[in-house]
Amino acid sequence: MSIGSILTNNSIKFLSGLSKNDSSLVPMVVKDWIADGTTVYTYSKYATRDDAIEKAIDEFGTGAIWLFAIPVIKKLFDSSIYKIFKLKNPDFDIRLLKNENQLEFSKNLLKNSNDINLKEQKEFFDSLYQNNSVLKNIKNKDLYKALHGVKFLSSTLIAAMLLAKIIKFKQNLTKKRINNDIQKEKNNHKNSYSKNQISFSQFMSKTKKQNDLSFCGAKDFLADFMFNPVKNTSILDGVIALTRLKEARNGEKKEILFKEICQILFVYGLNVPIQRFFEFVAKKINCPIELDPNVIFSKNLKEKITSQNDTINSLLKSKNLSNDILKLDAKSTIIELLEKNDAISTIKKQNQNVAINYLKMIDEQKVKQTLKSFLDISKNNVNLGASKAFKVFAVLANISLVSFMMGFVQPKLTILMRKKLNQGDNRNPAIVKQEELLRKKQN
Repeated sequence: MSIGSILTNNSIKFLSGLSKNDSSLVPMVVKDWIADGTTVYTYSKYATRDDAIEKAIDEFGTGAIWLFAIPVIKKLFDSSIYKIFKLKNPDFDIRLLKNENQLEFSKNLLKNSNDINLKEQKEFFDSLYQNNSVLKNIKNKDLYKALHGVKFLSSTLIAAMLLAKIIKFKQNLTKKRINNDIQKEKNNHKNSYSKNQISFSQFMSKTKKQNDLSFCGAKDFLADFMFNPVKNTSILDGVIALTRLKEARNGEKKEILFKEICQILFVYGLNVPIQRFFEFVAKKINCPIELDPNVIFSKNLKEKITSQNDTINSLLKSKNLSNDILKLDAKSTIIELLEKNDAISTIKKQNQNVAINYLKMIDEQKVKQTLKSFLDISKNNVNLGASKAFKVFAVLANISLVSFMMGFVQPKLTILMRKKLNQGDNRNPAIVKQEELLRKKQN
């Protein structure tokens, strides 16, 4: 039984999302959730209760904001501000305004098209250079550019403010817990013959110290960040790092800095290189995996590609690739395969391509890479069955490796560093100092 016969269409779609390390949030979200859960477990086992609780609030709280804040704020912006200015297409790719060649060609194609599926896009292009009906002296194209920038900046800033609230909440909760421990200790001291009562955090410290820790084992640039969710959230991650460092208590800045460096290294720095390494190995053993799972798991893939060899060769020789793509029949096999590989965007009805989406810019570099991969499959005697299995392995291995490094290795190294700097004490030094100050105030 082949792996292709085991996976359902929904499984393949999910696998497709997991494989897009440079353009989708799906693999980052899965890695983040696994790493967060592992981090909390690691701190609860090798450090203290306070650490584990703080990490749970911090990691899952910031993770929720990181995942939902920007998309939700953008959605609210689209459904309110754009409607106020009577702009119908908030998803319009403003990078097209810089690509006059594709923009002009699209306008001419739409002008001569009678395709009912393109009626809205045709009206949109007609209105793009007209003055806005609300702000009479501003053209719609300029308003689209301005609103995209405002939407991007406001969603990022609002998310950053929410992050600061999460961090403060975590710290205040720890402070309240320590105060309660101290108060319980005082009450126990009054009502008990024992003079050796200690707080829970002190008990955890003494208990944990017995465990020996060992380590196992400018504008265009901005527009790219607006339309690539990974790049967009990388900015938010930078804000998270700066916010955590700014709000860090005395004694924990080094730990936070180390953790954020690991985040950049493992989550952003190694994602794509790990993927490229597996692709390199796969190519060497004649089972290429650089294409999207939606393509690799397509039925009769080699036959489909072979039937399009002439078109593929023609497109690779094209001096104006975007325009030649736009001239193709949206229902053709080559458009189907390019769309499955996220090289172009289409309009769908009943899960079938009915038109090319003229509001999205065509990434010529990705189209060329995709076409070359198609030719490799067509010309070489590749083992597509092995490609499917290796693709699944590569995707899961990438997620597992990054999650393990962030969820287990990074916390263990942090605790090891903490013990080295604090005479074997595995408690968070900031919480220790906070408890000492609160004890002095209450005494």
